[in-house]
Amino acid sequence: MDAKRKRLFHRIAACCMSLVLTASLTACGSSERKIAGVVAGMDLKVAVIGQSEGIQFWDYVRDGAEQAGEEFGYNVNYVNASAITDVEGQIQLVRDAINDGVNAIVVAPNDQDALNDVLRDALDAGIHVLTIDADVTFGGRESYIGTQNFAGGAMAARQAAQFLTTEKDKAAIIGHSDKASSAQERVEGFRTVLTSIINQMNAAKLQAQADMAASHGANTQTDEGNADENQNAGAPEGAGAEQGGAPEGAGAPQGGAPAGAQQGGAPSASKDIPQLNPIASLQYCDGDADIAKQQARELLSENENIKVIYTTNERSTIGVCEAVEELGLSGQVQVIGFNSNSSEINYIKSGTLTGTIIQNPYNMGYLGVFYAGKLAAGESVSKAVDTGVTYVNAENLNNDEIQLMLDPVNYLKGVSDNG
Repeated sequence: MDAKRKRLFHRIAACCMSLVLTASLTACGSSERKIAGVVAGMDLKVAVIGQSEGIQFWDYVRDGAEQAGEEFGYNVNYVNASAITDVEGQIQLVRDAINDGVNAIVVAPNDQDALNDVLRDALDAGIHVLTIDADVTFGGRESYIGTQNFAGGAMAARQAAQFLTTEKDKAAIIGHSDKASSAQERVEGFRTVLTSIINQMNAAKLQAQADMAASHGANTQTDEGNADENQNAGAPEGAGAEQGGAPEGAGAPQGGAPAGAQQGGAPSASKDIPQLNPIASLQYCDGDADIAKQQARELLSENENIKVIYTTNERSTIGVCEAVEELGLSGQVQVIGFNSNSSEINYIKSGTLTGTIIQNPYNMGYLGVFYAGKLAAGESVSKAVDTGVTYVNAENLNNDEIQLMLDPVNYLKGVSDNG
């Protein structure tokens, strides 16, 4: 296997993709080669625009995008907005890319609505538009590559549910944005699925209690009926009425239950079950770890029933972990986060972070550029590609497949160095 094909294989393996890309190298003249349906070596300019500076997640997106550019010979320019709240700045970055005459724009929108107009302008200018990580409501974009964020929130909810063992136990949510579609879907997935699980568990508990009460009531009534029969058996002939036995022909129904009573004597637990709301609070920190930290401190100081805090990106996760650690609540309050920067991994090791939902940012960047090449070559692409989510905690942190997803570049470098 030649070096370029080997690199392509490694990148695809690193992404842990459900989408199988079969790479074939075929000579197409002196300056172009066809690689997995992409024309390599053609003069292609791709702008890749991330959500925020200073976040390790976007460093991995950059790595993937630039690796694809290197492999296929494309000119890839990667830039970030200054912060997730910098919507206007991100719009300007898209305008700059249009003015620069790029062939494709791959963007992770900070607002699902605000970028619609400028992306429409890009399409009108003949530029291909793809979204990664978060999406827009504008239907003209040609592909979305990223996590199914509702599913990520649902995965977090299933982990959180095991720590809410009484009706008083609550979860709180500290999201990183109320504008980005990815953040909203992660919140909605968590809230919807956790509420469903808790109410299913409550209904099952009430049904079990009702069944137990019914069984106990039936047994008690049967015992009383047997006692009456024994008493009657020892009474003088004709004395049954005075001894408590019923006259012949006037007996109660079999089992001693009053006529017309429901068998079991207890109402069904499925009727009129109160719906529980396990979410005590939903707040947004605008991608600021310090705000998330202060929000968590206030929540935990004011509500002793909060047993779980769910966060939706690395900065919100780090801020909450700092608060939990400083309050001495590590292991008592469970933190379930999102993403996987080095600080989050250290918090898992220390026991402050119960677990985190990791994505495939490298994959998003790589496939964004890969698909840009396919579109430029006149080929069709999938309207949506799910790059997957995985739950990581102390139990699986050191597994090879987890280490590969956490840091694909360095992991594969180590594999290469070892032969």
